Amino acid sequence: MKKLLLFVFVLVQLVCRAEYDSTYVLSVTQKYAIPEDVSNGDYVGTWMKTWTWQSVGTISYSIEQNFNSAFSIDSSSGLITITDSTKIDGKVVQQDTLINLIIRTTDSGEGYELDTARIWVKENAYCKFVDLDASSSGTGTRTSPYNDMDNIGSGTAWNVGLGYFLKRGTSESAESTTIRAHFASTAHPTIIGAYGQGAMPSFNGAGAGAQAQCFFFGNSADRYNGRCEYIYMYDIEIRNYAWQAINAYKDSKNMGFYNIYMHNNNKDTGGESNLVVSTASYADILQYDPYEFINCQFDTAGINVTSGASHIKIGTSPVTVTNCRFGISNGDCLRLADGSHGGKVKHCTFDNGIESVSYGYYNNSQCRMHNSVYEDCRFFNAATGIMMTSPTDEYYIHPDYVTIKNCYFYGQGYASIFMNKNVSADNVSVGHVYEDNLLKTKGYGIRYKDSQDLIIRRNSIVGMGTLATDGIINADADVNTDIYYNVIYGFVTNGINLTVGSGAEVYNNTVDGAISLSGTTETVRNNFFKSLTGAANYDHNLDVDDISTANYFTDYANKDYRLKSTATLAIDGGLDLDLTPDIQGTSVGDSPDIGAYEYVPGSVTVTITASDANASETGPDSGTFTVSRGAVTSGNLTVNYAKSGSTTSADYTQSLTGSVTISNGSSTATVTITPVDDATDEGDETVVLTLTSGTGYTVGSPSTATVTIADNDGYQNPVAHWMFEQNGDDASGNGHNLTLYGTPSYVTGADGYGISLNGSALYADCSTVDLGSQFTITGWYKFTGTTQRTLAANSTWQTPNGFWLYMYTPSGQFRFKTGNGSSTLEATSTTGHHTDGTWIHFAVVVNKATGTCNFYVNGVNRSNSSPIRTDFVTNSTILLGRTTDNQAKLYGNLDDVRIYDYQLAGSDISDIYNLLKSARVTTGAFNQVDSDITVFPVPCIDFLTINGSKEIRQIVLVNLLGQPVLEQNNTAGTSNIKVNTSTLKSGYYVLKLIDHSGKITSKSIVKK
Repeated sequence: MKKLLLFVFVLVQLVCRAEYDSTYVLSVTQKYAIPEDVSNGDYVGTWMKTWTWQSVGTISYSIEQNFNSAFSIDSSSGLITITDSTKIDGKVVQQDTLINLIIRTTDSGEGYELDTARIWVKENAYCKFVDLDASSSGTGTRTSPYNDMDNIGSGTAWNVGLGYFLKRGTSESAESTTIRAHFASTAHPTIIGAYGQGAMPSFNGAGAGAQAQCFFFGNSADRYNGRCEYIYMYDIEIRNYAWQAINAYKDSKNMGFYNIYMHNNNKDTGGESNLVVSTASYADILQYDPYEFINCQFDTAGINVTSGASHIKIGTSPVTVTNCRFGISNGDCLRLADGSHGGKVKHCTFDNGIESVSYGYYNNSQCRMHNSVYEDCRFFNAATGIMMTSPTDEYYIHPDYVTIKNCYFYGQGYASIFMNKNVSADNVSVGHVYEDNLLKTKGYGIRYKDSQDLIIRRNSIVGMGTLATDGIINADADVNTDIYYNVIYGFVTNGINLTVGSGAEVYNNTVDGAISLSGTTETVRNNFFKSLTGAANYDHNLDVDDISTANYFTDYANKDYRLKSTATLAIDGGLDLDLTPDIQGTSVGDSPDIGAYEYVPGSVTVTITASDANASETGPDSGTFTVSRGAVTSGNLTVNYAKSGSTTSADYTQSLTGSVTISNGSSTATVTITPVDDATDEGDETVVLTLTSGTGYTVGSPSTATVTIADNDGYQNPVAHWMFEQNGDDASGNGHNLTLYGTPSYVTGADGYGISLNGSALYADCSTVDLGSQFTITGWYKFTGTTQRTLAANSTWQTPNGFWLYMYTPSGQFRFKTGNGSSTLEATSTTGHHTDGTWIHFAVVVNKATGTCNFYVNGVNRSNSSPIRTDFVTNSTILLGRTTDNQAKLYGNLDDVRIYDYQLAGSDISDIYNLLKSARVTTGAFNQVDSDITVFPVPCIDFLTINGSKEIRQIVLVNLLGQPVLEQNNTAGTSNIKVNTSTLKSGYYVLKLIDHSGKITSKSIVKK
């Protein structure tokens, strides 16, 4: 879910920020896992504000959007607990279910944000429970848990796709668990989590041995075949392991760690890491092996070794590290060891606890990973904040394209940011960007060597103490460095010191100190400095010693270098270099000022409207926002905005940057929204832009506008659909009404009524239905017996010139036989899918062009062999209940038979099965959901009437994806309710009626 920003007072998020902003993001999406078998009071996990948010008031938490009121959150601690277990326990009908809660995080002095708590729920049949303090071992259920990890087993004994839940408040010593050759999936990951109440389950490595590891994922002897995939770990504490707490070996991937706490691990032996992931060689860096860390914490009681054991070392990519805390470390807190797909480190805080002047150890973070981003992080007390380097024994992985933005650095002994080419054979590091950071260093601010196209912009760089020599310094043959709109002061030697290199451009910096440029430069312009030496070509600069600082700067003594109106030589005194916004985000016109700040004499009022409020996926047809500054037209003006609404960035082609610039000479600027014509049925969605504060303007009214994107991906009706509600009518509206032979009767069906073809002369004629080359047939059947029974056929049974879909009862096997009149091929499902007297849902998905088909039973793929012919007839009369030569009669019941002229996805079939299963009506009364309630007409067009609804308090219509699409309350207890369905797309829905006690009654509905 995209972040929704709401403003109570002023909460500003600038995508293109300027200067460091300590209140950038208040909360982020967070992840948890629970078993279906929960009790009231059980902990889910703790919701956290970001570690980097600097509170200006009291932080509190609340649930903005709950799940059936099943959860609550402590307003002070953020602890999420179960308050109504009946809404979860016994209600999960599939292996894995994702519940999303919308959490509101409030700073009473600033405002609030909404974000998502994603709770993974494992169905009870797929859960194993462990009570580490139990006196004896049970069977692995919650009432009879295991008492040791060894009860689960090791190596390949862990079953994929299960949830292994450890009881909170328990602990185990010297545990060592190995999991290998474990290939779970995105849909059904393996979970290692916690259940119950109290502290995290804890593993204590005391006594485990010098080389002990708490968890080892993978196989060092066979890295590929022994790898692990899709394992997620939640709410576990690991402490006091002399070696690694967790080791995920090479080729393991798609693993996540959430709310993990690691303390005092790898402290005494000096190994490579507390948590080590897939450390590999240069040959492995192109592999795509994702990892994720959210809300994890790492620390050590004290510094014991000098060999540099870090908290995390990860040698694969991509990796996402979000809202984690890294405390005292024996080495680098976080090492992005290598990889090409990037590390994304956001909202994390680092504090090594030591301000070493040597960069070999004790760095907040080491980066050897290409395409990495550090954003909104805080770095304290280390040798370096971020050190970008390469291993001494592997050449050519000096990282390219590293971005460091909106980060705070404090107390580094050597350098806040250090790009260090380790050996001469390393590649030149290309495309780094360091922007909008605040650096307070005891050594160098930014030191780099062997870079190309480096950009250093809009940073505040402050030296602290006598060892703070240079704000920005290079040390090798750097090419095309751009340094602009930085404020630099407090350094003993130089604010900027470029000793070698070529093509550097240094402009619009405020340097309260020396600029030394012995290397070749192209442009040195529009800067403040105290001395400038070595530059071959420079102009339009000002020496701070030659001006009255009181007339030029807002508060020179306190380092506020914003220009005053009396800064006569500085205002409009720069040379036009087609400049970007200044350090505060102020747009720069044709006559830029000197220094990092552009003087703003006054302010204009800006507004926003949706000049074209209606966009559509069809076409696609774009929508347009217009931002206006009234009659003012002079100068470029950058206006900031925040995006909200129900869309994500995947719904439109533009990159909404968070700002739009009104160009000089114009009073307006536009933001265009061009929809992506996707295939997702998501309903109409909105893009909401809200103007936010910035430099050079005030926000007027209207400050918010909305563009609506019309969806064109409604549910595609089947070409034929027979519900058998006391007739053979085609509910699809395509006119394929059944001709019924032998006067069949109607019985209680899988949903409402079904049809009984339980006789030798009973069958249904569908007439000709053109299936094309790809089609799907679904339905429900029920009968008793041991012979082969026809479900649908358009040909004879023995040598068909068409197809024959039937159940072979002796083996409980669905079969799909195809023929061209002379030869046949038959595809089959797996066996064991027939139970006498039980409604069973079937589906066959056919691709005639490729000669394949797949079977689904009760929503699950049960295919065995799939080859079929590619030349069988698909445009002829279809019969239900027998073949065209009167063989293999059904002698049973059918319900809700559908034919689609395309291939349904497995998820669609599962949705149809689960939705109809949950909507079954036990009364069997036509168009009734309760003995006193009548619903009509079915199918409906514009309105649906519910008679006898006095006890009904809420009406909900749900689509095939399980999403509510219409809700209507009946708090007054009206006995006759009319529901307007005119805006709904044609398709199949479930009507849910909820009475005053919370009881839900359901009925399937077709909307034409």
